[in-house]
Amino acid sequence: MNLKTLGYAAALACSYSLCAFGSNSSTGTDSVCQLDVGAQSLDESLQAIAKQCGVQIIYFSEITSGVAAPRLNGPSSVDDVLHQLLDDAGLSFRHINAETIEIRRGPPRDKRRSAHRMPDKDPELQEVIIAGTAVGLVATRVETPLRDIPQSITIIGAEQIRQQNNFTLNEVLDDGIGITAVRSTSLFQTFYSRGFEITSYTLDHGGALRQFTEYLSGTTLLTPDLSEFDHIEVLRGADALFGADGPPGGAIDMVRKRPLHTPSAKLTSSVGSWNNYRQEVDVTGPIAQDGGLRGRLDVSYTHRDYFYDYAHDERKSIFGVLDDDLTDSTTITAGGSYSASRARPVALGLPRLNTGADAHLPRSTAYGFDWAHFETQVRETYVQLDHALDSHWHLKASATLLNESANYAYARFITSIDAATGGEAIPPFASFTSGPTTQKQFNVETTLTGATEWAGHAADIAVGADFVRSHANLLNGESPLFGPPLENAYDFDPSEYPDPTHDPDAGPVFGQDTTTILSGVYGSMRMQLTKPWSVTAGLRVSKQRVTDDSTYYYPGFSFSLPASYEYNGKVTPYLGSVYTFNDTYAVYASYANIYMSNGGVVSSEQRRLPPVDGIDMEAGIKGTWRGGDVNGSLAAYKILQKGIALYDINAVPETSDCCYLSSGRNISEGVELELTGKLAMGWLLGAGYTVSQSEQVVAGDARISPASGITPRHLLRLWTQYSFPGEWSHWNIGTTLHAQSAIHRDDRYCPHLTASFFCVGGYQVSRTIQKSYAVVSPRIGYDFDRRWQLALTLNNALDKRYYQTVGSPNGGSWYGEPRNFLLRLDVRF
Repeated sequence: MNLKTLGYAAALACSYSLCAFGSNSSTGTDSVCQLDVGAQSLDESLQAIAKQCGVQIIYFSEITSGVAAPRLNGPSSVDDVLHQLLDDAGLSFRHINAETIEIRRGPPRDKRRSAHRMPDKDPELQEVIIAGTAVGLVATRVETPLRDIPQSITIIGAEQIRQQNNFTLNEVLDDGIGITAVRSTSLFQTFYSRGFEITSYTLDHGGALRQFTEYLSGTTLLTPDLSEFDHIEVLRGADALFGADGPPGGAIDMVRKRPLHTPSAKLTSSVGSWNNYRQEVDVTGPIAQDGGLRGRLDVSYTHRDYFYDYAHDERKSIFGVLDDDLTDSTTITAGGSYSASRARPVALGLPRLNTGADAHLPRSTAYGFDWAHFETQVRETYVQLDHALDSHWHLKASATLLNESANYAYARFITSIDAATGGEAIPPFASFTSGPTTQKQFNVETTLTGATEWAGHAADIAVGADFVRSHANLLNGESPLFGPPLENAYDFDPSEYPDPTHDPDAGPVFGQDTTTILSGVYGSMRMQLTKPWSVTAGLRVSKQRVTDDSTYYYPGFSFSLPASYEYNGKVTPYLGSVYTFNDTYAVYASYANIYMSNGGVVSSEQRRLPPVDGIDMEAGIKGTWRGGDVNGSLAAYKILQKGIALYDINAVPETSDCCYLSSGRNISEGVELELTGKLAMGWLLGAGYTVSQSEQVVAGDARISPASGITPRHLLRLWTQYSFPGEWSHWNIGTTLHAQSAIHRDDRYCPHLTASFFCVGGYQVSRTIQKSYAVVSPRIGYDFDRRWQLALTLNNALDKRYYQTVGSPNGGSWYGEPRNFLLRLDVRF
């Protein structure tokens, strides 16, 4: 880890209750510098020393809270002045390299550990520097300053997650810069970036996770509790080297917590509107006296109802991990988690009138059923190896086993509301598990990274491979129509609809057995051609095989539709360049390619269609100010997705997957502006503004605009927090602002559908629109001391009434949450 990396790491450090200060000119820690520092707080003194002596000083801000420092005037070495300030305060320091110092509680680490050398990759230090560097979603697979990455990446750290009361991945992405959330059930949302759905998710920079069908979309695999994770890395654009088989809009890397060398414990307890309760305990520290073996345990429990009727969700999770320094250069990590949930879901959002108009149903309305349930269990086991071959080369390997199961029963109405009668003519439709519904995944990934010289230029190299095997099994029963039609959509009574799942005359059972194997090898090089100019080039070669056996079971007979397809040697390249003008500004450009499966469909010539190509091109400028405390970027992008399978209306189908043409294209372009960091002492900010436009080219030059009306043209996300100085220093205030322009959805629907599914009067096309809106959620906090923190958040303080997701007249519209509160207590020991 060099000074440049840590210098840029400071850009966001203070945003996450960490501080890193330094100067752009370096004199080294063994030099004597002329000091002129007034008597003030220790935090302010350290900042002044770092700037006057040209060093980088990194520490958790909480350890300097309330500590005063005397006046310093005259020549002194950095070591001498730090001993003068820290020894009596019970603090110590250590040199990370010639120009970087870390401050921590307690005596120097070398007095506590003699059997093991302090590893270069101290997990506690990683929590500091990760605020301004990215690992999992960059071409080099090494810690890289955000300003040196030629793509748009946002790091959502622990402090921002805490202040925004984000407890699940869904909630984090709801607040994400440039991300649009679309709700499908009370339990699950899909997320869009740059006009494309995000389907690429990874754990600790490993192989991409696979998501099974809609029947498992409400499980906790891709909506996990955040108690297991330290921070989230969000890439907007194509993840060329590590995100094979997915759209080019974005990728999510969920980075797990690691054990710390310093003992600590955290307790979080919260209570909010609609019986929203949560407790979490997080304990970490050394297990062996020499600190070579460390552990961490996190346990959480959540119970919540919703602002709409009938739905609730209850979740339990436990996460544990051990780090063991086997040698001076080798660390092995072993961990696992277990999570279980039991919910009463609402399977579909609200309908509209059959005229297409808003039915103006109360926000508390939901068509849920007393017998509905959604129960899940997820078991996770993983192991990681981190080995330093020498001072320049590093080997990392990891393996993860995920075992997921679900048991569900739910129902939904499937027609619009008759404007004349106020009811729906068709009884509800039920789905339920009639046998095992499981998914098992095994992921393996290994990467070798190193620093070397090539043709006289410094270069960072990464080579690696990953392998993912996913096996999913489903037995889904159906009861197509049960109970009476809905006489009054404004007065729904669930008691009129008894549980249909045990009806012997229920409809067919659909079975699906799917195995997906995805593997790839990749390599990249980041070369410093000149002092200001670096170029990164990479390549991934992927292989994919999918086998699927779909079976339909009817009383007395059944039939199967087996299918399989594979892609061999699919190549996705990556190229990026960064030119640094000075200590503040750098410009960049990048090209990233990703492919997406076409599902094995064939043309009229019985040839498998090739996968869809997703090409992300972007360029922009990045900046850093206030000595690295503030980072900003302005990016312009264009994404082309070509080769999308469209049904060939002129062909005569010969098989179930015939016949299609590779004639579809999606085009998305826009501009993104982002500013994050510490604007002034005690003032933190994370803000992003996106302007985007999407088009779909269905054949030739025939265009539909936009391709995704659910993605607003203008999108603003802002989070800020301010801590008062002086005698008001116990108080802090903040707010979250979500603002966006209009969204819409176009649908073809039948206004008058009979119980025999005959459309009277023909089909019509409707456009559902949600006009532009803004939601403000202020927060006020009081810190009793550095250990006890209490905060109250008032979500949607102005009680804005809006649809967070718009659906068709037949259903799918979801209100945003009304005004509500959450009171949170954080205790640290």
